[in-house]
Amino acid sequence: MGSFFNYLNLPLSLFGIVAIEVMGLQLILGGAGLLTLGHTAFFAIGGYASAAFVMFLAPPLGIANPFLLLTLGMAFGAVCAGISSAIVAIPCLRLRGDYLAVATMGLGQIAENILNNIPQFGGASGFTNIPHLSSLWIIWLLVLGVGIFLARFYKTGIGHAVLCSRDDEIVARCFGMSPERSKFIAFLVGNMLTGIAGSLYVHTFQFMGPTAAGFQKSVEILLAVVIGGMYSLWGSLLGAAILVIIPELLRFIPHSITGGLDMLANSMLLFSLIVLVILKVKPSGVSSFILVRTSKSEAVS
Repeated sequence: MGSFFNYLNLPLSLFGIVAIEVMGLQLILGGAGLLTLGHTAFFAIGGYASAAFVMFLAPPLGIANPFLLLTLGMAFGAVCAGISSAIVAIPCLRLRGDYLAVATMGLGQIAENILNNIPQFGGASGFTNIPHLSSLWIIWLLVLGVGIFLARFYKTGIGHAVLCSRDDEIVARCFGMSPERSKFIAFLVGNMLTGIAGSLYVHTFQFMGPTAAGFQKSVEILLAVVIGGMYSLWGSLLGAAILVIIPELLRFIPHSITGGLDMLANSMLLFSLIVLVILKVKPSGVSSFILVRTSKSEAVS
């Protein structure tokens, strides 16, 4: 039994980290209506910045307490992700639709190439030997905290302005709201949350490579938001669960059933089929399907 719980520790930790990252993108995509394809660039920036702080900056400052190191590392990662997202937002948020997606996709490629060429961070081999400071309960407390924070954020004046600007910028301006300011705040906050997720990742798995900022990872996180329901905050948790837990479960399919394909091919093939079925049956996301079923049950009762 003990070995079983030890096995579950890493998948559940990854689930929590991805959930924070997906909730950050949900604020940007579902909340502000900004389609970005370079979201994981800020995940990598937050992770690398946190690891650099703990390994290079903290020792000269005499900081040795693990919890304090993790807290300051997450704060430093979030600040670095926030600063970089603010710099990116100034030119990129002037764009709309596909143009914004292409611009942010280029950002991810730039971040990946830069990290590939910094030898102090391991270059193409990745940043290794990072101290293990995180734990499952810390990650899940942060998932709960981020969920409560975003739920409250959507009920504030800024949150209402973000949603109104997403639905109709002209109406937002008529009510004295600034769509540019609202989307900038959503972009900044969402990417800072992603930076925190990156910090948790490096101090859980003790490694991060340049590919963490790549296009493929951004598409995976975008997929989780869409599958869960991009207008639903708690749908982000469903999307993260589908993205992390289902491929893990598919690894245990007997080899004889799949006709000799290797384990990775089995997982990716079946996971892709599941995703296609979900998007075909419910394009608006799993959370919308559950809400509809719940409302029908309440109406009948």
